[in-house]
Amino acid sequence: MNEDQYFEKSRKVELPSRCPLLNQCMRRAYTIYLLGEYDKVSRGRDVVTTLQQEGILSENFDQSKIDLQGEAPEVSRGNTYQYYNNVCPEVNLFDLAHSLLNGVASSCGEWDKLGTKSKFQNLKSTHYSDCPEFSKHIFDLKFNPKQKPVQKSTNKRRVSISKKLRFEIFERDSYTCQYCGRNKSDGIKLNLDHKIPISVGGTDSYSNLVTSCEDCNQGKSDKIIALDSK
Repeated sequence: MNEDQYFEKSRKVELPSRCPLLNQCMRRAYTIYLLGEYDKVSRGRDVVTTLQQEGILSENFDQSKIDLQGEAPEVSRGNTYQYYNNVCPEVNLFDLAHSLLNGVASSCGEWDKLGTKSKFQNLKSTHYSDCPEFSKHIFDLKFNPKQKPVQKSTNKRRVSISKKLRFEIFERDSYTCQYCGRNKSDGIKLNLDHKIPISVGGTDSYSNLVTSCEDCNQGKSDKIIALDSK
């Protein structure tokens, strides 16, 4: 399941494009911890503390975290083989820095250096609506009226978008605003915009960035607007 297929499923089930629990979910935290191999450098620190010190989780993550439900994520590693299962599919799909199978909503897969086919194999694709944490959240909202609403992440991006990536996005989009169609020859100021805003879990990945004029960027704010795939 690629990005377009993932968003299409979200639309079909009438849910947000991306998981609204993204920055509160322990499954995502464990997935980043394991696929990013932070377990090799944690030095006795737990998952949350390690990722907080890496600037990945917010400092108040423990106050609103959603605990694991069902089977925990697992990763097995060897010199020529790696296997993962029960991981958050959004990490492989959107999080370029921590994914093993970029651009695929893979919750189970393997990497085989000696494989005769592609070294990376997706064994199972899932959507966040299939996730036990999301099901538990919906159950609590339905049967526990006092359940606290999902809070937006207080994470702030620590590293700015590089000049190289900025140039690549502008070149890809022909220095043209992807919302109104105006380009630099019209005398507009060009910005980079996130198709999925950072505030709801968007990343600085190549596929999530588009060229936007300043007017459209300010008008769009943190809305999610569907664009043709690049």
